[in-house]
Amino acid sequence: MRPGAVLAASVVTQATVSAMFQGLPALGPALQTTFGLNTATVGIMLGCVSVGAATVVIFWGRLLDRTADRFIAAVGLFGSSLFLICAAFAARMSTAWVTAVCLVAAGGLAVAPSLAITSGMARAFKGTKRFGLAFGIRQAAVPVGGVLASVTLPVIAYSHGLSLPFVVLAVAMVVSGIYVLFVIRHGERTPRSAQLPSADWHRIIPLLVSCALYTFTQIGILALLTLFLFNERGWDPRTAALMYSIVMASAIGSRIAVGHLADRLAGGALRIYRVIGIVTALLLIASAATAHFSIVVPLIILAAISGMTWNPLIFALTVQAVPPARLGATQGVVTSVIFLGAGLAPIVIAPITSATSWSVGWLILAAACIVGAVIARVGKAQSR
Repeated sequence: MRPGAVLAASVVTQATVSAMFQGLPALGPALQTTFGLNTATVGIMLGCVSVGAATVVIFWGRLLDRTADRFIAAVGLFGSSLFLICAAFAARMSTAWVTAVCLVAAGGLAVAPSLAITSGMARAFKGTKRFGLAFGIRQAAVPVGGVLASVTLPVIAYSHGLSLPFVVLAVAMVVSGIYVLFVIRHGERTPRSAQLPSADWHRIIPLLVSCALYTFTQIGILALLTLFLFNERGWDPRTAALMYSIVMASAIGSRIAVGHLADRLAGGALRIYRVIGIVTALLLIASAATAHFSIVVPLIILAAISGMTWNPLIFALTVQAVPPARLGATQGVVTSVIFLGAGLAPIVIAPITSATSWSVGWLILAAACIVGAVIARVGKAQSR
């Protein structure tokens, strides 16, 4: 199958999946008012979606090494749409825990197409001179979905109630699933009896730990951004959601740019990856130091944009470290780590911030990013 077709399907699928994962934080104020929750409870509810995805993504990865990408993507997209419809009914009945359970199930299924498309991308572009750029474009679809969701979903929620945004997401999943069925062809399957080659886990594990810490920081900022602007700075919910969408839009260009830059610099992917982590940490430290001044808003927004930029690099680094026949399993572990970090971030940071202060939350996220950058450097030294 042509790489261009794989890239197109990857962008459409990833944008759709990300509309759910990246769009839900924009509904933070709507969740808070609909169910009468506090900041900590909203953070836990948002985090459960990603934790649910993290618990099953390794299973999807192992299955992917023995099954066609098209099948896994279609099952995930159509299955998640079903649970989003269930979440819509639960939200209409104002039942918070049932809504949360349905969103966890939807997250566990929605991660499957994301993983399948990552594996297809790796097979199509590995060894080419546009490897980093391709993953930059693919990962740019994440904020594309986030922008579309953060612009439309809060408006829909405040105009028609919280249940309708879930229905809109379900329809998008169905449309994306139909597109994948028509565009993606069945790939070759590895026989169940075949012996798969081993992966270089000594090289991958430090990247996984670093990735988890970077994700913790990234999602920690994003999950709290609208609540920070709404509760701490007194912004209107719609204006806070608009700023969230601006952050997402800015990350589109930055992800493509770092992917392209990684193709041009010898060994540049890891170097750029570490620099982004340090810059994000410094911006968070500055935000904590200026918590009571107006400059904290642009600082935390810049930290959010910087914190979203590194994602194409981790996929490029881990894909290059494994044989093609193990892409599914290893990318399943990588994706599991990402979703685990994403799920734990609001669960951990929201209660701490609620009990202490926003500055403490920003400093914890900064520390995670610094440790992640150091571990990535240690991992490089050990792999020599």
